Amino acid sequence: MRNLRLAAVIVALLWSHSANAADVAVRMLVCAPEAGTDELYVSLSIEGWPEGGRAIRKLADDLYAADLSLPTDTPIEYKFLRSKNWNSVEKDAQGGELSNRTLAIPRDTPPRTVLHAVARWADQADPPGRLAFVSIPGQPLRTESRITGRIDTLEGVDAPQLGNQRRVFVWLPENYDANPSERYAVLYLHDGQNLFDATTSAAGAEWGLDEAAARLQADGRMRRAILVGIANTPDRMKEYSPYPDRGFGGDADKYLAFLLETLKPRIDRAYRTLPDRANTFVGGSSMGGLVSLYAVLKHPDVFGGAAVMSPSLRWARWKILDAVETHEFRHPVRIWLDIGTAEGSRSSPDAEVTQAVADCRRLAEILRSKGLKDGESLAYEEAAGAIHHETAWATRADRVLQFLLPPQADKR
Repeated sequence: MRNLRLAAVIVALLWSHSANAADVAVRMLVCAPEAGTDELYVSLSIEGWPEGGRAIRKLADDLYAADLSLPTDTPIEYKFLRSKNWNSVEKDAQGGELSNRTLAIPRDTPPRTVLHAVARWADQADPPGRLAFVSIPGQPLRTESRITGRIDTLEGVDAPQLGNQRRVFVWLPENYDANPSERYAVLYLHDGQNLFDATTSAAGAEWGLDEAAARLQADGRMRRAILVGIANTPDRMKEYSPYPDRGFGGDADKYLAFLLETLKPRIDRAYRTLPDRANTFVGGSSMGGLVSLYAVLKHPDVFGGAAVMSPSLRWARWKILDAVETHEFRHPVRIWLDIGTAEGSRSSPDAEVTQAVADCRRLAEILRSKGLKDGESLAYEEAAGAIHHETAWATRADRVLQFLLPPQADKR
């Protein structure tokens, strides 16, 4: 695609050709190199994340557009798909997972055009030869690599349970090599490429977990621990979903089998870990938060706690909430649960909070009914104004680490 100036000219021409411009809230213009189809699709949170969603028609080479009437004063999340199948969802140029796109339209706003760029699709074997030219408003661009402490990158880690491979990032506490007799708790985290380094992140931003852990451990506000970031794959939504949703997904048991049968034994052999459940934790955000919650239910003998950040509780019509309600918490557990108040959309115009916040409130109440106590075994936070993005999760990283891994070992 030529350049942004040409794109702007095209946008102006396309908008002038709309017969009912006054009735159009948003024109979505999508640059999608080599999509190979006459239509793309956008799946919207306000419509329940349908597989496929609304059509976006091809206007020119690599250029697609759709005029959508969208509600005002309602945060909307969405993703683009190449076909009516989640297997074709958009990815970053390396095939990594992208955070949900977000849009909020102020009341009384005039019709507007929003530019988007798609670098790659999940069902493409190879990345396209050309990358999109438009930067996405509101999402930070990648910066130079910034690493604090030692991170071992394990390339091509086999996951025989899933038939694929992935990278694994192992962050080690300061003076790990200087203290050969010391052993450490381990926190396993999903979407590992987004945790430590913006240049590997699918979202162009990192959680800054390496800086947070180094700072907290140096100040004595957190146990000295090892952080293991498990990079996702193009099958992320399948692997992180505990149950099929409309016939898609449900491979979380296989993913957790990889973690427990393949990865954890390898980490325990290669590093000085404390492998028992009181010292083994799991965490993630979005679908990663969902699979982390599922992990402590499915394997309570392995995981002593979980970071459940902005979890996708709505997946499979809230089936995970039913699972928590019927679960017997026979082992002590620590669960961090959070949600941003700007995540998701409202179920109705007069709803007090978004559906995502309401879902998390319900989960917190269920956990309390199961005996988890606020400030001890449960931490629940609603982050005011926070969106569904790495930059938001980064602001909560310190508190997550402090809660799951307090300075004194748990008396369990």
